Amino acid sequence: VIETLKAFAGLAGKIGGDEEILQFKRIIPLMLNALRFACRQEQDDIVIEVLEILTDLAPSSTDILTPHTETVLEIILEVFSLPDVSKEVVDASLGLLATLMRYETKRMQNSPRMQDVLPMTFKMVAQQVKNTEDDAEDGSAFDLLQEMSLQFSNEQIFQPSAAIIMQMVDSSEPHVRAAGILSLGAITEGCSEVMRPHTESMLQHVMKMLNDPNKLVKRYGLVALSQFADNLGEVFLAKQMGSIINDLLPILSTDDEKINVAAAQVVHRMGANAEPEVLKPLLGPTLMQLVDALRNAGAGNRIKSASEIISAIGALAEGAEADFRPFLNGVMEVFSSLWKSPNNEEIRGRTMEAVANIAKSVGRASFESFVQEAMSVATGAIDSSNSDLTTNALVLLGAATNILQSDVGMLVESFAPAVLKLLRETKSFEVKVKRDTSLGNGPDLNLDIRPGNGEYSDSDNDDDDESVEKASLEDDELQVEDSEDDFEEAEIGSKRITSVRTGECEKLNAALELVREICESSPVGIEPYLRDIAKVIQNSLVDNNDLTVRSSAIETIPAYLKAGVRLSEFSRAEGKEAEANTWASWVTDTMEDCSGELIWAATNDNSFRVTQAATQSLQKLIEITGDSKASQKMMPKTLLDEAHKVVKRVLKGKTGAQGYVPAALQYGTFEGEDTKESNQNLWAKGLREEVSLLEAAVDLMAAVARRKGLKFEKKFKRLAPSLEHLLVHGETPEARSLGATGSAEGCLALGPAAQPYVISLRPILIQILEEMTAKDTEKGQSTLTDGQRRLQWGSIWCLGILTTVSPLDMAPHFPKLLELLLPILKEERIVCHDAGMVKDNVIFTLSRMIRGNVDAVPMAEIFPLILRALPLTHDQSELDVVCEMMVSLWNQREKTFVSHLPEVLSVSSRMLQDSKASDSIEPSSQQNVLKMAYEIIEHARTSGHAEALFNSVARPDLEYLENRIKQEQRRT
Repeated sequence: VIETLKAFAGLAGKIGGDEEILQFKRIIPLMLNALRFACRQEQDDIVIEVLEILTDLAPSSTDILTPHTETVLEIILEVFSLPDVSKEVVDASLGLLATLMRYETKRMQNSPRMQDVLPMTFKMVAQQVKNTEDDAEDGSAFDLLQEMSLQFSNEQIFQPSAAIIMQMVDSSEPHVRAAGILSLGAITEGCSEVMRPHTESMLQHVMKMLNDPNKLVKRYGLVALSQFADNLGEVFLAKQMGSIINDLLPILSTDDEKINVAAAQVVHRMGANAEPEVLKPLLGPTLMQLVDALRNAGAGNRIKSASEIISAIGALAEGAEADFRPFLNGVMEVFSSLWKSPNNEEIRGRTMEAVANIAKSVGRASFESFVQEAMSVATGAIDSSNSDLTTNALVLLGAATNILQSDVGMLVESFAPAVLKLLRETKSFEVKVKRDTSLGNGPDLNLDIRPGNGEYSDSDNDDDDESVEKASLEDDELQVEDSEDDFEEAEIGSKRITSVRTGECEKLNAALELVREICESSPVGIEPYLRDIAKVIQNSLVDNNDLTVRSSAIETIPAYLKAGVRLSEFSRAEGKEAEANTWASWVTDTMEDCSGELIWAATNDNSFRVTQAATQSLQKLIEITGDSKASQKMMPKTLLDEAHKVVKRVLKGKTGAQGYVPAALQYGTFEGEDTKESNQNLWAKGLREEVSLLEAAVDLMAAVARRKGLKFEKKFKRLAPSLEHLLVHGETPEARSLGATGSAEGCLALGPAAQPYVISLRPILIQILEEMTAKDTEKGQSTLTDGQRRLQWGSIWCLGILTTVSPLDMAPHFPKLLELLLPILKEERIVCHDAGMVKDNVIFTLSRMIRGNVDAVPMAEIFPLILRALPLTHDQSELDVVCEMMVSLWNQREKTFVSHLPEVLSVSSRMLQDSKASDSIEPSSQQNVLKMAYEIIEHARTSGHAEALFNSVARPDLEYLENRIKQEQRRT
C-alpha cells in the first residue's frame, strides 16, 4: 500500500492539467478508506502519505476534493481523538486543513464540523507550545489558525476564538496561557477590522502577559504584540504606542536573549508602521534605551539581541523620516565601530542595513558627511562569502547612491565591476530530484527546485552542471549531497527537501536594485558597464527560476533603457551626434527585444509577481520614450497597441497568473460560465494579488492613454464598461478604487470627449461618497477601514478629474459635492495616513472645481480652509493643480484670494521649501508661483501696502521667496 501511495504521490506532483488531475477522481474514495483504516491501525506512514497527496490535489481548479470535504474533516477529527498522535501526523493533518481552508473556503465555512475543528486547533496550539516551547509561532497549528482567520468572515471566527482565548489566558498552566496569547496574535491579521473596536481590552491582556513570571508566556505576549503592531493600523499605534513603549523598553535589558529579541522585534514593527508624527515625541527616550540595550547585548555577547536592536533602530529611522536628524550623529557614533567589526558578519550586515534606512530618511544634507565612509565600508563587503553581508552591503550602496545622485558618477567605478561579476557568477541553485513515478520501471520525474519559494516545474534537462546540487532519495527523505553552502527547507508539494538557502537570490535582488538606483542617479557613471549589465539580465536573469529574481530583473529593464536614453540625450547636447546615435540605436534594438519579453511575461507567466512586474515595466517603457521626439522614435511601433491588449487581458482575467479571477467581472459572467461556486475560493485567495495586478494594469492604461490622447477614445470605449463594473461590483474596496482611478485616467486622456463617461460615472461616485460619509460618522466615530478610505479618496480624485474634463456638466452638482467634501476638509485631526490621503484629495478636487467654475464655489468659506491645509503632507502628487488654481485666482484678482495675500505668500514659500512638495511641482508651475509672488510683492509696494503685507508674512518665508525670485530672474 505504501509503495502504491508513493507512486500516486509522484503522479500528483508531476501532472498539472485538469484532465490529468481528474483521473484521480475515482482513486480518492479508496485513499480515504485507506486513510481511515490506517488511522485506526496507527500506521503513520500510510496516514502521512495520503494526507500529503490530498494536500497536493486540493489547490486544483477542478475542485476534485470538494465532494469529499466532509469525509476528510471527519477522518482528521478522528485522528485527533486518538490518544497518541505523532508530531508528523499532526503536522500533515493540520497542513491539509490549512490548504482546505484556502481552497475549499465555502465548504469549510458551512461545515457543521467546524465547531469541532476550531477548539481542536486551539488545543493543538497549546500542545505545540508545550512540546516545542520556542518556535510554536512557526508551527502547523499557528499556521492553521492564521489561515482560518484570513479565509473566514471576521464574525465567524472572532467571537468563538475570543471566548476560547480568554479562557486560555486565565489558565493556571503556563503553556496554556502562552498558547492563548499566541493564538490571539495568530488571528490578528485576519480579524483586524473586527478587533479594532476591542483593541483596548485585547491590549490589556497582552500587556498583562508581559508581566507574567513565566518567560514563555512573556515571549509569546511579545509575539502577539508584534502582530498588533503589524496589523491593527496607524490608529492603534497613534493611540497606544506611547504607553506600550514605556512598558517595553525595560524588557530590552533583561538577561533572557529570546525575550530581548522578541521585544526588539516589537519596536521594529512599531517603527516600521507608525507615522512620523507619532514617533517624533518617542524617539529620544526610545533610542537612548535601545543604545543602552545594544551595549548590554554586546557586553553579554548576545548576538541575536544586538542584531534585532540594530534593526529596530533602522526601522525607527525609516518611520521617523526627517525627524531622525537630531539623533543621527549619536547613532552613527555607535554604528561606526559595528559596521567594521571583523568578528561578526551578522552584526556588520545588520548595521549596514540600518544605516541604509537612516540615510534614506535624513537625506543628503544631513548624511553627506558619512556617505564616503558608508560607500567604502559597503564596497569592501561586496565580495564576502556571507550572502547576507553582501546583500546588506549592496543595499547600503544603493542608499548612498540615492543620496549622492549624479555626484556618485566617478565612485561607481569602485564597485560596478564587483556588481557585474556578481550578476554574472551568482547561480540560481537548483536541486534535481529523481523519483520513480510508476509501479514498474517507468520514467523518472525531474523537478527543478526553486530556492526559497517552494515552487517546482517539470524539466527535460538532464545535463549535469557545476552549479547544480545533486539530491538522492533515501528512506523517503531528500538529502542534498556535498553542498558547501547553508541550507533551508523548501517544499515539493507537501514533501520537504533541503535546498540551497535563499541568500543567493536575495543577493541578486539587492544587486539588481543597486543597478536601478545607479541608472537613475548617474547614467554617466554606469556607462562603461551598461551594455554588459543589460546583456546579463536579458540572457539569464529574466528567465531565473526564482520568482523574486525574475521579477527584479524585469523591473530593471526600464531602468537601463532609461539610462541609455539619457546618455543619448547628453551626447546630443554636447554635440556628439555619432555617440548619441549609437546609444539611440542600442536603446531601440534593446527595447524591441525586451518589449516582446515583457508582453509575454505580462500575459503568460503563471506568477502574479512576474505578471505585475512586467505590466509595470511596460508602463515605464512608454513613459521613458515620451519626453522628446528623439526618444519617441526609440519605442517599438506596436508597443502601445500591445500594451493595450495587456490591459484588456488583465481586466478580463486572461493572463497566465494562477488562480487569478478578475474583480472587473462578477460571478457568473466569467467566460460565460456560472463560476460563483467553483471559483469562490480563487476569488478569496487572489484578492490582494488581484488588486496589485489591477493597479499595474490601470497605470499602464494611463500611460497608453497619455501617449495616444484622443486616439485612445476607441480603446477606452471597450475598457470603460469593465472599469465601471469594477467600480460598482469590485470584490474589495481597493479593487473598486481602481475602477475609479482607471476611469479617471481614461477621461483625462479624452478631455471633453469624455462627456458620456462623466454623466455615467458622476452618480455612482456621489453615491459612494454618501456611503463613506455615513460610515465615517457611525456611532459618532470613524468606522472606515483602510480599504474604504482608499475607495473614498479614489472616488474624490475621480470627481475632480471629471470636473476638469467637463466643468459644465459637473457645476450643477457642486452643492452636493461641497456637502460631502467640506466636513472632511474641516476635520482637524488626521487619524491615519489614509485619512490624510482623503483630505489631500479633497483639496485637489476643490482646486479643480475652483478652476472649472469659481462662481459656483463659496470661496469665502472654502479658500481659507484650503490655505490652512497647505502644504500637503500625505499626497503631494497633484500640487501642480493647487498651484495652477492659485495663479489663476491671482490673475483674475478674485476678491477672496486678494484678501488672503499674506497667507498665500506664506503657503507658496512653504510649498517650494518642502523638498518632497517641490519635487511634485513641475518646473513651469514653480515658475508661475514665483511670478505670482513677485507680482503680489510689487503690487503691494506700488500701492503703498508693502509694510502691512511684509509684517503679516513670516520673515524666513518672505526671504526665501525673494531669493528664489532673484534666482529665477537671473536664470531667465
